[in-house]
Amino acid sequence: MPNPDELCVISVAGTSYQDFETIWVRAEYGANFRTFRVTASENSDNLPTMFSQIKVTPGDEFTMTLGGLTAIVGWVYETQRYYDANRHGLLIAGRSLAADSTKNAVMKPGGEFKNYSIKSIIDSVLQGAGFGVEYKGNAAAASQPMKERVQVYPGESQFELIERILRMKGGIIGDNAQGNMVLHFPSPITGALSGSITGELVEGQNILSARATVRDIQIATMGAAMTQKPGNDKEHGPMTNDLAWIVGNNWSGRGRMSPIAFISEMATDLQTLKQRLAFEMAWRASEAILVEITVQGWKTQAGELWEPMNTALVNSPMLLLSEALIIKAVTFLQDATGGTRTIIELVNQLALSQEFGASMNPAGDGSSEG
Repeated sequence: MPNPDELCVISVAGTSYQDFETIWVRAEYGANFRTFRVTASENSDNLPTMFSQIKVTPGDEFTMTLGGLTAIVGWVYETQRYYDANRHGLLIAGRSLAADSTKNAVMKPGGEFKNYSIKSIIDSVLQGAGFGVEYKGNAAAASQPMKERVQVYPGESQFELIERILRMKGGIIGDNAQGNMVLHFPSPITGALSGSITGELVEGQNILSARATVRDIQIATMGAAMTQKPGNDKEHGPMTNDLAWIVGNNWSGRGRMSPIAFISEMATDLQTLKQRLAFEMAWRASEAILVEITVQGWKTQAGELWEPMNTALVNSPMLLLSEALIIKAVTFLQDATGGTRTIIELVNQLALSQEFGASMNPAGDGSSEG
């Protein structure tokens, strides 16, 4: 009898399927929505007991559970069926309901949102999308009217528009196991984006293998952001068409000059421009250190599935780590070679927060207007 904690079940139209040969499930913040891929095969001795009974096709809505807990609710987007004289093979791939936002274009008459809050823009853009939106962190920020006029680019997807807005506000887009989109805003108290501590990863106890990668390709020693803002009777000309903010980066230490410069995604004021630049510098810093840890099974010590945007305590003397790190991504795996396991990708907790932006020293006088 299979271990219920290691059982993957896909339910489609009231029918449940299990006993897959390989299982690959991935959840990640700030990039792709949840996705899965499973395979099954049969040899000539037991045809067609299972293969012909799996009547899953692209477009079917599904619920996947891992160890009895919901992992993804979404749509099947691909199936492959193969056979020869001795073997039948099947592949099923699907992704979160929220992933539809990556292919659905924004349909906005006039192509502009003016005096809208983030929430009202998202409600308009995702009307009839078939999934909900959850706000975490400083959720109140999503209900405040935006100072910016938000232009919709021709052909822009729903995801692209929402992600562009969140970058201006220091937020990150993701999803949850129920298929809903999740928007993470910095905490108004701590400035952090991450959630609660949900598990421990301890060398010699539950860590099967670990790797820490440190790189400085993305780290910037100095950043400059530029924008324009809408004019009015009191503010016009140079006061609105030439705004810049320059900030130094305390995290370098090597004495090597690595500046970045960019124009903000939309016209805004100096305060928002500072926030946008701080987020860019923090995101780059978060990419500098990546810790990959493999554990047995799919669940935390508390019996929950590992989840991106939560925090894990990592204790590994071999990696010189004893601190809390943010879970960036998790990959749930099962196959005949490696058994049931989870690869957990973690990044620096301080870097991915507003505290990082506040810790950077302004270069020169820090800013310029006009």
